[in-house]
Amino acid sequence: LQSSGLHRTASELADKNSSTQTSLGFSLNLRHRKLQLAINGVHHRLSNPLRPREALYNRYYFTGTRLFNMSASYSWTFKNAHFFGELASADFGAFASLNGLLLSLGKGIETAFVYRNYQKDFASFSTRAFGESRNPVNESGLYFGAKLRLASKWKLNLYNDLWSNEWPSFRNDAPAKGQEMLLRLTYEERRRWLVYVQLKRELKESNVNSELNTSPTLPKETFQTRLHTSYKLTDWLELRTRMDWGRVSQGSESLTGISIYQDFIYRKLGSPWSLSGRYAIFDTEDYDIRFYHYENDVLYSFSIPAYFNAGIRYYLKLRYKIRYGPQLELRFARSTFPALESIGSSLDEING
Repeated sequence: LQSSGLHRTASELADKNSSTQTSLGFSLNLRHRKLQLAINGVHHRLSNPLRPREALYNRYYFTGTRLFNMSASYSWTFKNAHFFGELASADFGAFASLNGLLLSLGKGIETAFVYRNYQKDFASFSTRAFGESRNPVNESGLYFGAKLRLASKWKLNLYNDLWSNEWPSFRNDAPAKGQEMLLRLTYEERRRWLVYVQLKRELKESNVNSELNTSPTLPKETFQTRLHTSYKLTDWLELRTRMDWGRVSQGSESLTGISIYQDFIYRKLGSPWSLSGRYAIFDTEDYDIRFYHYENDVLYSFSIPAYFNAGIRYYLKLRYKIRYGPQLELRFARSTFPALESIGSSLDEING
C-alpha cells in the first residue's frame, strides 16, 4: 500500500484510488463514579486483499479483505491506585491485552506497572499500543516506572521494561527478548532554570546482517547519555541546550555518535509575534547510533527527525497571530552534510 502521499511517478499515480477501505465501528461506555467500562468494535473492509510478501517474520500477518476487531476496556480509581486495561480480539481468534496500575505510595513517590501480551497472529489497523514495537503483535512484556521527589527542586525518574517476542520479527530471524532502562535526574527552579542528566541503556537480540535471507542473531547494546539545560533569560526569551552521546555495540563492532543543539524561544505575553529556532551539529558513525530530537513545527504538524551522519541542521519558525483573525505560520529547515556528495537516492536524491 502506498502510504507516503507522494505522486511523483507513473506507477505512483497509477496507485491513486486503486484501493479503498471502509470502516464501521461502535463504542458503548458505562460510567459510575470512578469506574469506567467500555465495549468497542470496528469492522474493516478492503477493496483489494492484503498479501504480505513471503518472509519468516510476517508469516502470521493479516491477509484478506475483511477484519473485525472487538475490545473491552476498564478504568477504575480506588483511593491512591488507578487500574486500567483492555482486552482485544481479531476475528474472535487472536488476542491482545494490556493491564496497568498507577500507584501513589505517599508524598513524592509515584509508580506505574504495565503488563502487555500481544499474540503473534493478532491484527489491527491504525493501532498504536504501548510496547517495544509500533504494532501490538508478537510481544509480551512488563514495564515498571517511578517518579521520586527527592527534594523541593530535585526529582528522579526511572523505568525498566522487559519484553520478549515468541516469533521472529523484522531484522530478527529468531524469537528474542530485550530490556530497556532509563534514569533521569532533574533539578528545577520554577519558571527560571531546569537541568537534567539522563542515562538510557537497551539490550536486545538482532541480526548481524539483515541483508541475508537468514542471519545469526547476537546481543546488541545501545547506550545513550544526555545533558539538557533550559534557562529563561527573561519572561519572553528562553534558551535550551542539549548534548547527547551514544554507543552501539554488537559482537566485536562498536559505533559512537554525538549531537549538540542550541534552541531559542521568543514568546512575549501580549505580542502577536513568536519566534523559535535551532542550530544543531551532529556526528555519528552509522544510522544505528542516530538521535531523535523534537522540533517546533507549524500547527497540526510535528517533526521528530533522526540526526545521523556528520552534519549541521537548523530551522526557524515564525508565527503571527492576527487579532480577531487567522494565525500565520512560517517554518524553514535545512540539513547540511559536508562529507556527502549527495543525499537520498533515485528520485529523492539531492546533489551537493
